[in-house]
Order: sequence, then C-alpha cells, then structure tokens
Amino acid sequence: MAAKSLAHLMAALAILTMARMAPPAAAETAKVGGLYYVDAAAFGERYGLAARWLEADKRLLLQKGETRVEFEVNLRDMIFDGRRTFMGSPAVYRERSLWISLIDAERLLRPLLRLGLDRPPPVHTIVIDPGHGIPDDGAENKHLGLKERALTLDTAVRLKKILEDRGYHVVLTRTTDKAISPDKKLDLRMRDDLAVRLKADLFISIHFNFFDVAAVHGTETFRFTPRYQIPLERSTHHAEDDEANPSDKNTEWNTVLGYCIHRALLGDLGSYDRGLRHNKLAVLRFAPCPAVLVESGYITNDAEARKIATPAYRQQIAEGIAAGIRAYVNLGPAAAPPPVSPPPATTPSAPAAR
Repeated sequence: MAAKSLAHLMAALAILTMARMAPPAAAETAKVGGLYYVDAAAFGERYGLAARWLEADKRLLLQKGETRVEFEVNLRDMIFDGRRTFMGSPAVYRERSLWISLIDAERLLRPLLRLGLDRPPPVHTIVIDPGHGIPDDGAENKHLGLKERALTLDTAVRLKKILEDRGYHVVLTRTTDKAISPDKKLDLRMRDDLAVRLKADLFISIHFNFFDVAAVHGTETFRFTPRYQIPLERSTHHAEDDEANPSDKNTEWNTVLGYCIHRALLGDLGSYDRGLRHNKLAVLRFAPCPAVLVESGYITNDAEARKIATPAYRQQIAEGIAAGIRAYVNLGPAAAPPPVSPPPATTPSAPAAR
C-alpha cells in the first residue's frame, strides 16, 4: 500500500514538474511566462468537445451535448456547465487560438470533463473542521451579533449528524468554542494532523466570509492552489509557488470534490456564484486526503448574514455540503456504498481551561 501511494505521488509530481520544465512529447505546447500552455480547442477535441468563438478572438466555447466550457482571454476564471471555476493561470490568445496552461488542462479541466468516468478513492472517515475558535473569532457582524467561530461549529455539528446517519465515521477538529491551540499557525497545522492520525478520506473546512464592502455576497469553495501556479490572492509569481506541498498528491480529487460541493451548495442555497477558487490555504496545505474549504456566505453582508443567523439556513448549508459529498462518493461506474457500521468517533483533546 505504501509503495503504491508513493508511486502515485511521484507520478503526480512528475506531471506537475513537466508542466513547468518540459513539454510532453505528444502534445503541442507553447511556453508563456515560464509555464507550458496547450491549445484549449485541441485539448477539448480529445474529449469530443467542439470549439467555437462566442466573441471573436476573445471568448471561446467548448461544447459536447450539455457540457459547456467557456473561456475568456486574459481571465483566470472559466465557466464550466454554468458554474464559475478559477484556473491557476489566465487564458492567453496565441496563433489565432485560445490557450490554457498545461496544469489547468490536466489538473482542473480534465478531471471535470471526466466526472462520472473515474471513481474516487473510498470514503469512510471524514474530518470536518469548524473554522476558527477562541481566541480567534473569525469574521464578525457586530450589529447583528454574529461571530464566525460559533456559526462554523453549529454548521459542522449539523453536517456531522447528516453524515453519521449515512454511515460515515465523522470527527470534528474542535467541539467547543475554543481553538485547538491559541497559537494560530500551530492550530491550523493540528487540524491537518488530526486528519493524518485518523487516516481521513476527506477533509472539509467550514467558514463564513467577510469583506470590507458590505454589498459583496455569495458562495465560494476553495481547493489548494496546484504547484507552480499563483494563488488567486495575488497576481505575481513567488518562489514558494514552486515548492511541493503534501496536498499536491490530491490535486485532481481536490478539484472534483470542490466542484461537487460547490455545485450542490449553489443548488440548495440559490446563492450568488463566486466560484470554485484556489489559494494556498494553511489549513489545506498538509491535508492527507482530498480537502476543500467552504465559504457558504458573507456575514458582512446583512441580507446574507440574517439568513446565516437562522438555524434553518445553517441546516440547509449542511445539507448542501452533504449532498456534494454524496455526489462525489457516487461518481464512477461502480462506486461503493458508505460503511454501515462506523467506528466510534474520537475528538482531539480539549485545551486546558483558561
């Protein structure tokens, strides 16, 4: 088992290295800004998608039946089956065609185009991470009296019950208002460490968002930024972008899990689509399994915050995440059912009382 996992990891890292350092022999590529790019139309043709310009030399559509993928030159976001999905690098116009990075083609677009064809690894143990915890309250809406740490814990407890009723072994990273550690960096690492100790099959971190402009609202789902790519929070390349991270081995399944959960949440909540995004989030960096971070809404937007404040809406969020997990688990031609007799839940030791 260990040898097989190591081989899988080495193969994944080899492809990522190839995407930056050398083009694959069988693909037509062009180097742009240190990364290799592929012709989006030619790549889509491999999966039976026909290409046409929606706007000459600017917006390209790939389509096969109900599957639609829209790109726009110079943008990092694409629209996959009507849902906003962020690439790691912007699309570029070259030789009268739209090109996308090889990493985006292989690690984002290909897994989405193969939804239902590949079966994900079995899921038995799920770690749910309620974001923040005293002394870190997270985002706040002071005049509505809302603190993110309390809302994430309540939503996580609701999600735990749904998943346990379906037969999964579910563990929360915290079960009280307190963080695992008062040291923020250590706290985030310990959340991943719990997933490592439990040999978790999925890691779901639950958060609520904030922004200085109160009008901003909507739902976002995050995967960890693939190696060699620039996280969405910035636009320039840093040396750390080339460094390997433990989460790299799950890049494709992070994409698929994130898409399934994001799609389900949008359907259940009817919220504004802010996209399946990516950043180098510390709480996802060391995850040993497919992992995503969910930002179901903005508590700095009063209209959205009033919904989030209600138990019924938080239950709806939990049900949406659970529906996304179910969709992920059921992918593939012969997906296995969840276990019927989960082992007893264990939780990390509570920190000493203040």
